[in-house]
Amino acid sequence: MQQAATTVLSAIYEEDFLGFSYGLRPGRRQHDALDALTVGIKSQNVSGIVDADIAAFFDETDYDWMLKFLAH
Repeated sequence: MQQAATTVLSAIYEEDFLGFSYGLRPGRRQHDALDALTVGIKSQNVSGIVDADIAAFFDETDYDWMLKFLAH
């Protein structure tokens, strides 16, 4: 069931992704993302790089604060 849902949703949404999107897309591995990053760094004037892993972000979020922030 999960594979069927993935196949259907990928067919629908794949065209909406930008060319530099790599996460969990068919045919785009993490090494492809690193290769593209290397090319970008070498060909552009880069002043900084930010890497954020938000896998457990919502595990540590203060939900009361988040709801106040969203209400604001």
